[in-house]
Amino acid sequence: FTFKQGYFMFLAFNLAFLAAAYQVLRPYFENLQLAWWWLGPAMFMTFLPNVAALMQGQDSIVLMALFAGSFVMLLKKRDFLGGLLLGLALFKFQVVLPVAVLFAIWRCWSFIAGFSLSGAAVAALSVALVGISQINTYAHALFAMGIGLSSKADQFRYGISPSSMPNLRGMAFGLLHDRLPGSWIQLAILATSGVVLLVAARAGLDKSNSDRLLLAI
Repeated sequence: FTFKQGYFMFLAFNLAFLAAAYQVLRPYFENLQLAWWWLGPAMFMTFLPNVAALMQGQDSIVLMALFAGSFVMLLKKRDFLGGLLLGLALFKFQVVLPVAVLFAIWRCWSFIAGFSLSGAAVAALSVALVGISQINTYAHALFAMGIGLSSKADQFRYGISPSSMPNLRGMAFGLLHDRLPGSWIQLAILATSGVVLLVAARAGLDKSNSDRLLLAI
């Protein structure tokens, strides 16, 4: 397929996943539907990140659909299937792995078993597609993006502006980039992330697994 054909194929793919996510979550929009029947679908279609993902061909809509499916499975006490669905989302491992770590801390072993099974399949498929050498190349690129964004040239090269990120990394970079080397900033990000993870783990001790997923997200 040409690039243009591939773009429109993935646009259709994303629209299908957007519709699936809405259908899965529809029973939980009753309050919205009491106001106006069209409010739920309108919210999905006009939510700016969804619109941007459709326009740019991003995979975050697939991620949202898998999280939605996992949430509903946890509501139905089908923890293994909830974990199985979330493991399929490991193409966004930086988002999914902290969720899995929290569920491991909470000792939700059925969820972790499902996550491990599908996660192993996703990892095996990734290695089969690109090979070990490209996995190593990708790991080195991630490390360079994590540590080596102190100059404008590096930020332009990777298309990443840490100071524009509304998260702990953006805060640490904005406060410290002209005071500390990149490795120290990365340590500060890891330390603050660890504190947030521990606070979330403590907050989720007495919650249901479905509420834990919302907290983890």
